[in-house]
Amino acid sequence: MPVRSTRRELAKTYSKFEKVIAPAAGHPRRLSETPEEYLTMGRRRLGPLYPQAVRINQSFEIAMFGPAEPTSPEIALLDKEVMEFQVACKKTLAAAGAKDRQALEHAVSGREGP
Repeated sequence: MPVRSTRRELAKTYSKFEKVIAPAAGHPRRLSETPEEYLTMGRRRLGPLYPQAVRINQSFEIAMFGPAEPTSPEIALLDKEVMEFQVACKKTLAAAGAKDRQALEHAVSGREGP
């Protein structure tokens, strides 16, 4: 797969991850925020899911900013991890209050905003 195609797929997969953590961060990621800074904004609200989110985020940082181009299998694995994280968020946060539940529903559906 050409580099441009793999980069595009990586960007789409990262966008899915951003949408899942956006409710916890409290806002869409700003251009001035690194992926790590953005994830840290949601640390408290992610609670026990935070370590899993950190591992996924670190994998994205390596794929996006590392010396080697990401491969299609690596991107597919990241996509799978994001989907599993999305499910974990749904299961864990669904037991939370109505406000968190509403934010979660928007995140797992991929819709923007409430």
